[in-house]
Amino acid sequence: EFIVLRKHDNIKDFISAQKRARQKDRPRLGGIALNWLVFDWNQNVNYEDKPLTLRFQQREKTPDKHEKTLAMLSALDLEKPAFNMHSWTFLKQYKAYDTRGKKLGTKHNKNGPVDVAAIYHYHIKSIEEYMARCDRYSPKEQLKYSFHFCKSAESIKDDFMARQNSTDNGLVMDNAAWLFLKSKMPEKYAMFEMNNTTSVPQ
Repeated sequence: EFIVLRKHDNIKDFISAQKRARQKDRPRLGGIALNWLVFDWNQNVNYEDKPLTLRFQQREKTPDKHEKTLAMLSALDLEKPAFNMHSWTFLKQYKAYDTRGKKLGTKHNKNGPVDVAAIYHYHIKSIEEYMARCDRYSPKEQLKYSFHFCKSAESIKDDFMARQNSTDNGLVMDNAAWLFLKSKMPEKYAMFEMNNTTSVPQ
């Protein structure tokens, strides 16, 4: 996962702008919620030793309902557990807001904004990397995930190709993360674009 900024050059400027925008809001700004943009496998069968943001540039068209929150430590109620793995529990006088000023509670942020900033979430990566998740789990857990990454490479590829070849697969090209990275260190990352090839077998 990476935070991709649309309108700011660095994370400090982004957070400062959000603080200014929420100065009069009550409860006070305790966290900034950013929705996921989920990236597809991009027909990559095998791992390649190249930057992730170059290898995967095709994502789902609409934002995922899941978000993650940049939170101020002083705003957190550390005596209470987080209400889900993506969000914090805040003290009474604080709340998390998205970048349009929507106050968030315990529910996910469906159709959340991604025009200012977003979390780029690389859920699948290549088939090889996707399958490697299976090895992290016990036999019982592997059974639970038998319809996902605990399958043969061919079976997973068939599933992914069926979606890829559908009339409306809901995917769009998005190279913003790669361009942002390359702009910061062009001398290091531009070389990776030379002879950039896909790993799909012909």
